[in-house]
Amino acid sequence: MSHLKGFNCSKCGRISTAKKLGHNLQRFIHDSTLAHDDRYDYSQVEYVNALSNVIIICRDHGPFSQKLANHIRGIGCPKCGDESTAEKRRGTTEDFILEARKGLFAIQK
Repeated sequence: MSHLKGFNCSKCGRISTAKKLGHNLQRFIHDSTLAHDDRYDYSQVEYVNALSNVIIICRDHGPFSQKLANHIRGIGCPKCGDESTAEKRRGTTEDFILEARKGLFAIQK
């Protein structure tokens, strides 16, 4: 149905993405370094294709598994992502005091 409408089916889309995102390990490392600076170690990466899962080493949290295509797109270490999200959600002490004065917090036992 997708091909009839001029779009790739999911299988063809994955193949197309794999072709666009990488041809070899050196290109993956180059593209990843552009996306993530020097944040990761790629010494354990065994390149198969852009859609394969590989082991990438975060310099702060250690190894994690990720699809090559996702990493090149800018997705990084899950633990770094969790920390970044927590930092964005965390308010300052002043914010807490202002909210407390408004009576928006309830003490639960």
